[in-house]
Amino acid sequence: MEIPLFADGPADASTTWGQTAETITLSVPLPPSSRPRVSFKPRRLVIATTTAAAAAEEVLLDCELCGEISTQESWWSFSDGVLVLELMKRPCEGEMPWWPSAVPGGKQGPPREAARPDLQRLDAKIGEQVVKPGQFEGKSSFRW
Repeated sequence: MEIPLFADGPADASTTWGQTAETITLSVPLPPSSRPRVSFKPRRLVIATTTAAAAAEEVLLDCELCGEISTQESWWSFSDGVLVLELMKRPCEGEMPWWPSAVPGGKQGPPREAARPDLQRLDAKIGEQVVKPGQFEGKSSFRW
């Protein structure tokens, strides 16, 4: 699900984010002639760009993140005018945290879905335990 990054809608209101249990994904539209530069820190993200027309680098986004990321496993790509960032969440106490938003004060995402139990059909379990007629001779080793 793509959610606007900021609640108030600044100039880069078309920047969206979404999350899974392991990652935060950001999509940032840029002019196709841009040359983006991305800097990952455990709790901070910086996106800057230069264009052919401008010699100076322009910082598009420099903000704190709502959680910690693994800088070694996070990556980004730029094609067709869209910068896509995959930020790998860092586990907290053995569990992946669910971020309320990508950045503090940003647009909130949906709440975490409750984990569904791993259900199996009961007859699949019973079928494994059933003794076939040829294997059972009417004798049992069970004693009261």
